[in-house]
Amino acid sequence: MKKYRWVIILLIASIFVLGACSVDQTASQNNNSSEPSETTSEPASNSEPITETLYMGGVPSSSAAYPLTATVAKILGENGIEVNIEASRGGTENLGFVQSDQVDIGIAGNHTVYQASKGIEEFSDVHDKITGWFPLYQLSLQMVVKKDSGIKTWEDLKGKKINVGVKGGSSETAFEKPFEVMGLSRSDFEPYFLENSEGLEALKIGTIDATLVVGPAPVAAVLEAQSGMDIRLIDIPKEKVELLKDDYPYYSPSMISSEIYGLENDTESLTWTTIFFVDKDLSEDLMYKMTKAVWENLDQLHDTSSDTKIIDAESLKNGVQNVVPIHPGALKYYQEQGLLE
Repeated sequence: MKKYRWVIILLIASIFVLGACSVDQTASQNNNSSEPSETTSEPASNSEPITETLYMGGVPSSSAAYPLTATVAKILGENGIEVNIEASRGGTENLGFVQSDQVDIGIAGNHTVYQASKGIEEFSDVHDKITGWFPLYQLSLQMVVKKDSGIKTWEDLKGKKINVGVKGGSSETAFEKPFEVMGLSRSDFEPYFLENSEGLEALKIGTIDATLVVGPAPVAAVLEAQSGMDIRLIDIPKEKVELLKDDYPYYSPSMISSEIYGLENDTESLTWTTIFFVDKDLSEDLMYKMTKAVWENLDQLHDTSSDTKIIDAESLKNGVQNVVPIHPGALKYYQEQGLLE
């Protein structure tokens, strides 16, 4: 993919010479097409001159990370690093993109990054080009059912129709181990593969019995769905999560407050972290510059989403360093700042 970039860039430049107005109209039309699209960061007028051009694997528009990828691209663009965001179905695809040299930067749940870096679970090959960059936000696993459904435990879910999320997305790639520790295997239910909003609508109209939602609580789609139905979340007890941590260090127990969704009780759950990762072949100097730019502009990420306020030394260590080796250029910055040893 990368080797064709300069041809594309030259063609785009020619179009701009012929007429900026027609380019704007064409770009708008292209954004509405079904073909993969590419979004370019637009640095502010007081930014550094562009000295590098990189490519980032994006996420579906329904993902909590969708606006944050644009913010990271903007921050880097303001520091002389142009970032083109490639259309992607999510973490699994992004890992493949980086491993095959199609993009330089990716975003995924750290559980998927861990599995890919070791060549386990759904990954038949070790993704040895993957290195960690920084944490973004924590994801909470939320099993949603109708309040009047009679489903109150994981045992009650056996034989039911359950949405586990889009194939390759955060939900679908993360559900199997938590399900197993709760006594539910793939053969125990009929899976559906829908986005959050689609799964909640299917639950509302009775097409399915439960839908797995993954995201920082509260998830907007869940809040919206509550206008048409009363819901319940199914607990994942802390002691069950602790059983997972020995083999899967990216999981942590968590509590979803009843106030978040206006429910009767708090819900025990588990979390993991969405992280940015990069190609190990990016230069140390470039990665140092990129890391410095992001950490000195965390306020921009906070303004985009308050969920990113978890970005600190602790989440960097637990969510990234304990899961995958950090790129040497990024690590140099973190050590200089006292964020990591």
